[in-house]
Amino acid sequence: MYLFKSTIIVIMLIFGCSTGGGSMEFTSAKTAARTEKDLNKAELWGVKALHVKSDSTNALVPYFLAVEVYRKQNPPQWEKMAEMFNEAIRRNSEQKLETPKYLIDPEKITKENYKESIAETIQEGVDAYREQEWINVYNKSLDYLDKDNIEAAIKHLEIAKMVDINNEKNYVFLSQIYLNNKDFENALIEANKGLKHSGDSTDLYTIIGSIHNEQGDLKQAAIMY
Repeated sequence: MYLFKSTIIVIMLIFGCSTGGGSMEFTSAKTAARTEKDLNKAELWGVKALHVKSDSTNALVPYFLAVEVYRKQNPPQWEKMAEMFNEAIRRNSEQKLETPKYLIDPEKITKENYKESIAETIQEGVDAYREQEWINVYNKSLDYLDKDNIEAAIKHLEIAKMVDINNEKNYVFLSQIYLNNKDFENALIEANKGLKHSGDSTDLYTIIGSIHNEQGDLKQAAIMY
């Protein structure tokens, strides 16, 4: 076990040596975020690095902005984070991360579960952070709904869709809010978006049935239930 843990540490060091670097702008951005703890300065240099020719295909630049800048700002800039995740995937989803991300407690990593316990590529890192941050945004929308702030709840559900467009709960929650407020047009739009992005869903079909029922179309409602 000790030998295996040592191997993991060596892998981390290799990643750091082999995937770091980049332009002066990118180096300045990382220094601002990691050493100076100045996220505004990190954003300034990171955005510049996005447009530097030597970093034009470097997926680590938008990934850095998403994870180490926009995600950590107060309040978190989830919309910009989602945009940078999309840009990182567009540039190179298979590029190695500068430092692999642990998905579970490092002490629980074994040879058997190593593959699913550590994110090593841009795609794996983005997927892990999307799942993590989606929960935060979704819970924020629940908090607003509990306070009867419907507008803010809807706004955060729209952000949640940006973070993870395929999560069924975005559409179930959003269409249910519209349904409860008798906004049948938007309720149906969101439910159908959910079916498009998330696939078949008993909850979404039930909501569509309820919409038709509220509109007096009992035949169509029966088909959905």
